[in-house]
Amino acid sequence: MKKVLINLLSAGMVALMILLPAVIGGTIETHYFLKATVSATDGEVITLVDTNGDEWLFESTKFCVNDNVKMLMDTNCTDKTIEDDEIIKIFKA
Repeated sequence: MKKVLINLLSAGMVALMILLPAVIGGTIETHYFLKATVSATDGEVITLVDTNGDEWLFESTKFCVNDNVKMLMDTNCTDKTIEDDEIIKIFKA
């Protein structure tokens, strides 16, 4: 009986170790897309204005003023504030 209980607990722990990352990965989202327009360029620094009117700076030489883009953003694990979000990559829209 004791051996059966130990095997059952071991199987449960293995299942938990396999499923836990999938459960956590599905509930914590740290990346999202944000639409923006390039409003200015200054050498390698571009200024973007998103659909909420927030300005973002990014280093790139691949974009021109008035280009519509999508920004891949990282929340830095703070979903309730946008002030510390970072641009990971920019794609032409």
